[in-house]
Amino acid sequence: LASIRHLQGGRLSGRAPQNVLISGTGNSSLALSLATRYDSAVVIYSSEEPAEVMKGIPLASKGSILRTLDKKGRRALELRDHAVRPGIEFRHASPEQTGLGASSFDMIIIEQAHRYDLRRLQTELRRIARPGSTVVYVGYMLPDVTPRVNDAMKSSFEALLKRYLSPGEKQLLRGFEQQSFPFAAPQTGTYFGRRPTMQAKWSVTDLLSHINDWPVVRRLELAMFEQQALWKMRDMLIDAWAPTRGKRDVRLPAIIRSGNVE
Repeated sequence: LASIRHLQGGRLSGRAPQNVLISGTGNSSLALSLATRYDSAVVIYSSEEPAEVMKGIPLASKGSILRTLDKKGRRALELRDHAVRPGIEFRHASPEQTGLGASSFDMIIIEQAHRYDLRRLQTELRRIARPGSTVVYVGYMLPDVTPRVNDAMKSSFEALLKRYLSPGEKQLLRGFEQQSFPFAAPQTGTYFGRRPTMQAKWSVTDLLSHINDWPVVRRLELAMFEQQALWKMRDMLIDAWAPTRGKRDVRLPAIIRSGNVE
């Protein structure tokens, strides 16, 4: 994924960032992959579990390195078997209210930015960003699987889910237009005209888990609303996935929007 590699290179603002904040979601794979490319990175999650899991990975963070040194000494085998990443720190915090110091970061990457209140998010990002820093929003569109699965997903989205979208989710579909992304376009130009794509191999269970994690679906479930229609949507996707029950190639078209804090 060229655009993600461009982020990993840290050259969006024309120079390598020194302090990076990454807000991750889901299984944290993107956030962790990006974090390991920088000398100093703070990774935050709105839910507590991913942050605690990442802290426990041998030598994945500053805290786990210090615990390993305290417990096993400086000759611990882990120091040879794992890449040392002393600059990574994992925290349980929302990007809307990070609790981090003002003017602390020169690059901020927000995965699934549409899941948050965009006004509160932007206020907090301006507070913790240094002048001239780069802000990046990353979001994902409907998965691309097979024509049959795609048709079932699109018809369910249009007929059931679209009318319940939040303002942030609507902005994602519009590619975070200027009114929802009030950061100056960088001189190097980092609005990607060609949409990047994340790739994976999923079973139908993986697809359903992904859809169940959509905020709009979670809101309907929490409100006990449209339950019958949601189950019908899942049944349609299972039928469309057939005849195989195995894994299929899945592509997640991504929206990446970046700008500079003035």
